Amino acid sequence: INVNEPGAADRLLAYVWPDQEERLARLEAALAMAQSEKPPVEKADAADWLERELEFPLPGSVTVVVHTIVWMYFSYDTAERAQAAITNAGARATAKAPLAWLAFEHEVEDQPPVLKLTLWPGGGTRTLARCHPHGQWIEWLA
Repeated sequence: INVNEPGAADRLLAYVWPDQEERLARLEAALAMAQSEKPPVEKADAADWLERELEFPLPGSVTVVVHTIVWMYFSYDTAERAQAAITNAGARATAKAPLAWLAFEHEVEDQPPVLKLTLWPGGGTRTLARCHPHGQWIEWLA
């Protein structure tokens, strides 16, 4: 959602439950920053975007893929292709063009989501934290 389009910020604010004042404050601050900085927003299927953007490593830079509680909303095909795009890019990563995958997702039903980091080259994964899905608390593990 491009928060600079008419009504977009109000739409996002409407998704916050009325008793979550701290969450609302965080969202309002994020919206103010996004409306001020105007980051580019591209509408695309996640798998299509990742396949395109991760095709060529960037020497001298760490490429970071970050997502938060989105995987469960993907279709099976999109999730499979997105994971393949990331792991294929990881296989191509080098010390001069590393890849980091920072994923905040539910792993077990009825359990808090976890924050995991996978780094390439190498492909080692570490669980960094368990967190409340709306940012109310975080338990650092690493």
